[in-house]
Amino acid sequence: MFLGPILRLLLATALLASAAGVCGQGEKGDEEEQGEEMSADDPVLAKLVPQARADLAERLSIPEDDVEVVRAERVTWRDSSLGCPEEGMFYMQMLTDGVLIELEADGKTYAYHSNLEGPPVYCESPSADGPLPAGDDGST
Repeated sequence: MFLGPILRLLLATALLASAAGVCGQGEKGDEEEQGEEMSADDPVLAKLVPQARADLAERLSIPEDDVEVVRAERVTWRDSSLGCPEEGMFYMQMLTDGVLIELEADGKTYAYHSNLEGPPVYCESPSADGPLPAGDDGST
């Protein structure tokens, strides 16, 4: 079976990510503590989560301490829109490793999406199908 170089690279990356255990498996405890623990364990999340919290606090004109981390995890976006497509735009149809950050403030949940290099971007209307778990190649 012939696989193009890009597809082979994506598959290899997915396998390495899976083998490295970046899927975020484990028991769930207090959601905010879980988000902070994930951030501390992963340098990418440790960099991007504070950026997302600061952005949301600024958007809402509230103290950053009032923004709670609900979820922060590595994911695989289904295309280059990073799960936040804009109408009229075209996106590369390729799996894209990235990050999903969900924050809560004033009783409302806010989604931030990013590739692995950031910065996280507020996504007002996330796509309905959502991301794949990190390292998932979407073939199942």
